[in-house]
Amino acid sequence: MAAEPSIASIGGRAARLLGEPGGWHVEAVFDHSFYIRSGDEFICIGGASIGNGPLNALLAHVSRPPQIEAGAPMNLDISTAKIWHAQPWPAAPANLPPNYFQHVIQFTLREAPPESFMHATFSAAEPQTALARRARAGATALKAGLASNDTAKFGEAASLLLGLGPGLTPSGDDVLSGALMMLFALGEETRALVLAQSISTRMCAATSPLSRAFLRAACDGESSAAAYQAILALMLGGKAAGVVSPLRSLGETSGFDMLAGIVMVGQNAGRNL
Repeated sequence: MAAEPSIASIGGRAARLLGEPGGWHVEAVFDHSFYIRSGDEFICIGGASIGNGPLNALLAHVSRPPQIEAGAPMNLDISTAKIWHAQPWPAAPANLPPNYFQHVIQFTLREAPPESFMHATFSAAEPQTALARRARAGATALKAGLASNDTAKFGEAASLLLGLGPGLTPSGDDVLSGALMMLFALGEETRALVLAQSISTRMCAATSPLSRAFLRAACDGESSAAAYQAILALMLGGKAAGVVSPLRSLGETSGFDMLAGIVMVGQNAGRNL
């Protein structure tokens, strides 16, 4: 049995999962974090740089994970850990300046990697690759679903975006997670649950087990502290740089992909008018 890492902070969802029956083992090891798995559930463990989140556990006293191997059984010592939960959303967003979301989009397009789905979704240029064209089609379906509350359009968006793109959490999954989080943030719980149902019924065959774990959290309105900070900045009409900054910690494109979904929902809500 691998040593029990001492945990300083752990997401409430992860803490609950650890209390359920079933053994955990090391699924994958990276430079600054590692994942443990039990059945279809995952927990990400690392130093403070990975940030708080529903499925994150932050190591105490160290900045890098210990030397371990994939497949090793693993227990976590959370006896002294602080349980992290995101703060409630504001009761109502601020009155935003005219064209606020357009300013955020233009700033983000200058900052985001060309392969991010921000470009596929919002760039004026026509998509040049099959991946970008499918991403644009998925975004178009999602926008149509948001505009019309059409369940079929939400289903089409989920079918097109789930599992689409590279990364531990594919870019299309990040777009859907961002859209879900913004819907919950704006109190649009009914529409959030319709989109969540469209995702839940399709994701098993469409994306990876690890990404499904994060999608399940998003379907329950849970995401990383970085996503909460970005959405809160948007809801308060903060500068675009302050919106983008926390999302930079979420991998090469994941934060930007998530922001694409967040902004689509924000635009639909008419907060920029």
